[in-house]
Amino acid sequence: MTRRAALVERTFEYHTAEGLRQVRLTLSVPKPDRARRAGWRCRVRVTGLDRGVDTYAYGEDGMQALVLALEMARVILRTAPRPDGARLTWLDDEDLGIPTMLPGPPAA
Repeated sequence: MTRRAALVERTFEYHTAEGLRQVRLTLSVPKPDRARRAGWRCRVRVTGLDRGVDTYAYGEDGMQALVLALEMARVILRTAPRPDGARLTWLDDEDLGIPTMLPGPPAA
């Protein structure tokens, strides 16, 4: 992913018995999904974990693709396999600062 295509990036700290390393999350600018000829997609990339992730979240429009990309990133980071005792932090906290995307109350 080129820097120009990145919408947002966040760097986390991965604490293991071997030491500290950086984990980087990058979300791209949502774009129309030309391959599927419908909807939009937003690239989700995670580097620095034992296994990197490079995938897409899809939505009906750019907003939905971005919201789903944030949720996907949160789940990827929370469920990534870790060695015993390894921790992933942001600003010295295990709260990674990516909120859960919960549905709101039904429209009146």
